Amino acid sequence: MPKFADPEDAYRAARSKILLAEKDRMAVLRLSDWGLTALPPEIGNCRDLRSVYLDRNNLTSLPASLAKCEQLSLLDLRGNKLCAIPVALSSCRKLSHLSLGANKFCDFPQPVLALPYLERLELHDNALKELPEGISQMGALSVLDIADNDLSNLPKGLQSLVYLKRLWLHGNDGLQLPPDVLGPSKAELDGFALEPVSAKSILDYYFSRRPAGDRPLNEVKLVLVGRGGAGKTSLVNRLVLDKFKPNQKETLGVKLCDWRMRDCDGGEVLAHVWDFAGQTITHSMHQFFLSVRTVYVLVLTGRENSEREDAEYWLRLIAAYGTERSYLQTEAGEYLTTEAGERLEMEIGHGPPVIIALNKWDDSGSARAKVDRRALKERYPFIVDFVETDCATKTGIAKLRDLLHTTVDGLQWVRAPFPEIYRKVKSKLEAADNPHLPYDEYRRISAECGVADEERQDLLAENLHALGVALNFRSDERLRFASVLKPHWLTEHVYALVRHAEQKAGVLHRAALPTVLADEKEARMRQFLVDMMVRFELAYPLAEDDATPVQWLVPQALPDTQPEGVENFSAEKDATRLRYTYRALPVSIVPRFIVRTHPFIEGELRWASGVVLTLGGARALIRADYVEKQVEITATGPTEARRELAGLAQREFRFINGQISGLNPTEEMLVEGTWVPVRTLEADEKKKDGVTGVATDAGTRMVKSAEKLNELSEEAARDDSWKPRIFISYSHTDEAQRKKLELYLKVLATHGVLHEKWDDRKIQPGEDWDRSIKRELEDADVVLLLVSTEALASHYIQTVEMKRALEREAAGECVVVPIILEHCDWKLPELRKLQALPTAAKPVRDWTPQLKGWKDVSDGLRKVFERLRTKHPAG
Repeated sequence: MPKFADPEDAYRAARSKILLAEKDRMAVLRLSDWGLTALPPEIGNCRDLRSVYLDRNNLTSLPASLAKCEQLSLLDLRGNKLCAIPVALSSCRKLSHLSLGANKFCDFPQPVLALPYLERLELHDNALKELPEGISQMGALSVLDIADNDLSNLPKGLQSLVYLKRLWLHGNDGLQLPPDVLGPSKAELDGFALEPVSAKSILDYYFSRRPAGDRPLNEVKLVLVGRGGAGKTSLVNRLVLDKFKPNQKETLGVKLCDWRMRDCDGGEVLAHVWDFAGQTITHSMHQFFLSVRTVYVLVLTGRENSEREDAEYWLRLIAAYGTERSYLQTEAGEYLTTEAGERLEMEIGHGPPVIIALNKWDDSGSARAKVDRRALKERYPFIVDFVETDCATKTGIAKLRDLLHTTVDGLQWVRAPFPEIYRKVKSKLEAADNPHLPYDEYRRISAECGVADEERQDLLAENLHALGVALNFRSDERLRFASVLKPHWLTEHVYALVRHAEQKAGVLHRAALPTVLADEKEARMRQFLVDMMVRFELAYPLAEDDATPVQWLVPQALPDTQPEGVENFSAEKDATRLRYTYRALPVSIVPRFIVRTHPFIEGELRWASGVVLTLGGARALIRADYVEKQVEITATGPTEARRELAGLAQREFRFINGQISGLNPTEEMLVEGTWVPVRTLEADEKKKDGVTGVATDAGTRMVKSAEKLNELSEEAARDDSWKPRIFISYSHTDEAQRKKLELYLKVLATHGVLHEKWDDRKIQPGEDWDRSIKRELEDADVVLLLVSTEALASHYIQTVEMKRALEREAAGECVVVPIILEHCDWKLPELRKLQALPTAAKPVRDWTPQLKGWKDVSDGLRKVFERLRTKHPAG
């Protein structure tokens, strides 16, 4: 609510504050959300003002006297009713930040063009139809937000803005820019750990397509999902070939084919059809192929009386993996949040189109699928329609085909222009004999075809992945260095490996690879496929020294039955209990957690839906309940070790959940016998009294929020105090050892001794990432050198990473800690003076078990981090 309900009261109060600002020579004036309909002209007398906040009022005009504030550098006018600004405002030569978002501008405000030092201009949520060519005059502009307007063309003058780094064009449908070109919206950047797309990349795409004409690609990815035996393959055969085969065998992985949709009103569209296996064992792979800009057919039957549950499960997964996120905002452009600080999302209607086929409708041997169609459409507005189908009798096939044609024909991104040089790259990739291309080879092909800019190459790779033409996973932290792959080759072979592991109690043997992958003759390619499974976090090596593993464990393929003794955890009274409740619980969540934390697994206490971890005398049970759609964590043992283990589990689940932007599970702790949202505890901790009211059978109990949160991390891990940033220098051959180090760094993070924003992003040597590596290296307070024969032999590590780290260490800018992995000639003159870890520089690989060596490293690093925090001025 505005501060003043009566505009006249607001005006008088504003005038008084302006007079006070003049008298006291204030630099900042805040009149946000006061209910102002007019601004007192006396503001022009405040010559010392540098920042003025007038957002969320009802201003329709501004007094010309505002221009007399010649020192003004920031002017916030978001969320008013302005359609113009005074010409005199062009005399505010020092203005660097101007916010005019969520107003009534139909024309670009011309006075803005005369502001020579304007760096940031926000004009989002207006009704602009065009930008002036004269925008090229704004040479200092670095951020331009013109999202959610009515633009259909961009002036070439934008290309002249050499300092323009961020350009927000989302919500201007007339520009016909695909989502992958625009990149994440500002809301997504704030809510998730995503990288924005550069302005140069967006403009290069926009202007590069124009000489060749606006010729669309006219291709789409069509995915069929549903329970095994629902008839997905039969539906594909009817749609594409108009054939039906009784007793059709179930698809074992993903079956792919192309379908020429010739009856679309806008012209033929080529659909790349993906028929997914429905068996649970295969679901762990689906996460990599369900995507935005895809049309889905969800196939349901009443055969097992599970159609209601199946509908909810698949629709939630499609919403999670395939929705472009958007959030509720006020008229001023501010994001609405819950009391716990979580941003409120728009309705799920922004998800990809889904047609639900109620299949086997005429089959007398099974019941017809029954679902509450209206309720489902209310919860999932992206459902296009329901169709009763039967492949044997052809019931509903024509209607389904017509619905698909109409749906595809109306999708903007199907008809979006596709640059001719992009077509050349696509054609070359499709014609290549090799089933996979190293990414540097993809870059070479792109450059030969005229796509020289690396950002544009990356965007094209994501575009082709979304189409299902050439798979690349650059948006996934695990797989960003993977090659460009042919879908058939990857999916068929990885599914074969997963199914083989299922027959062997989850274990995959190297000796079995030639048999399981019989049609892949090259041993290096078979190894590449297993390496992909490790990168997918579907498997991990069953050996301490992971350099040449002979066995891997695939958690998804483990038996379902939990081991004996696990039930004792429920009787533990002194325990930390945390749980995550999902609207749809992907079967990949717990297996992926097992892969990421496998060094801490207690013996062989692991199964398909759970695991027991141990650390420093503490134990933790992590177990999924697919009926309740929950994952529960129970940690017991000594206080500090229990906190480390529970905090590690929390960090891992937050990371895994956060990578699926639409999953949004509820995170709760058990407090006084009641499950309380962790966000509530965190919000209450910051309040003056720092307590949370918990409803119990005996009434409301007031609990100190910090005491409960201290069971997951020390207070230092939750405050804003200074903490050192970490950089890890390593050879890619030591990847497995790096992962173990990072696992211990996550444990140390529960003590609040290293930077809160540190994560397990993989920064890997290589020219493609040269700038990223150097930037991270310059920002680091501690550089950890993983020392091995391969690392010392690396020219890049020696001449770039190590050289610069030691220069900064000598200048007192950072601390360098060598971590000795194996026996090697590491005592180089430049390293000799540094204190190495583990103790006495005994190589990690010489410790039995190796985790003892890493625990020693962790203890040493904790002392380094704590010493830095003590010495740092802000520590």
